[in-house]
Amino acid sequence: MVGLAKNAKEAYEICRLQKPDVVLMDIRMPIEDGITGTKNIKDKFPDIKVIILTTFKDDEFIKGAISYGADGYIVKI
Repeated sequence: MVGLAKNAKEAYEICRLQKPDVVLMDIRMPIEDGITGTKNIKDKFPDIKVIILTTFKDDEFIKGAISYGADGYIVKI
């Protein structure tokens, strides 16, 4: 583990500085949500794998995340 972020903007900064192989991203976070964060990370760092790990099993969240480049979507229960 190279970092822990409180929101997607922090996650982006960690990616910029640390270049992780995988990011586990939640959907709902303050300041910037995980769907927007996924898009920003994948736009700049396409080789970083982004896995959405969330409690939300909403089709719109899933479609949004995948359309912005998420490599996977896992619903935690």
